[in-house]
Amino acid sequence: NTVYKGKGVIVAIFDSGIDWDHPDFRDPVDQTKSRILRIWDQTLTPIAGESSPAVLGYGVEYTQAHINNEIDGTPASYVRTQDVNGHGSHVAGIAAGNGAAQASRKYTGMAPEADIVVVKGGESSFTTTNIINGMSYLQNLSATLGKPVVLNMSLGGLTGAHDGTRADE
Repeated sequence: NTVYKGKGVIVAIFDSGIDWDHPDFRDPVDQTKSRILRIWDQTLTPIAGESSPAVLGYGVEYTQAHINNEIDGTPASYVRTQDVNGHGSHVAGIAAGNGAAQASRKYTGMAPEADIVVVKGGESSFTTTNIINGMSYLQNLSATLGKPVVLNMSLGGLTGAHDGTRADE
């Protein structure tokens, strides 16, 4: 009869990004605080004040502090990443949405108390290199933060033998 809600676990999403401003991805008690620990947008090139993950050297990494500052408007327009097609946000909601956007909080994801990390690997297609680098990024972040990570990659199907011989397997 134990209820699992994801507390102490990172739910990671490798997809088309996330609507980082959505209430379902914020602390339900303090809506000025995000549950998203990091977003690594592999599709962006850093501009002034932004940086890539140190080891990987491309894309733009946003921290929870960046996202919280954006939510409260100081500074505004810093977090540039967007989920243009909405698929990553949808998947994140199924996995870790907390129902905060609803008055009844009737509909939540599978792990509504989990922390969230998102790797945006593209809009609708994803290279093997980005997938592998995303998994390495998450593995390193899991070790750094001392939390287990569960990765969802709802990429629409992968070709190949599915026997462990492909690099991303």
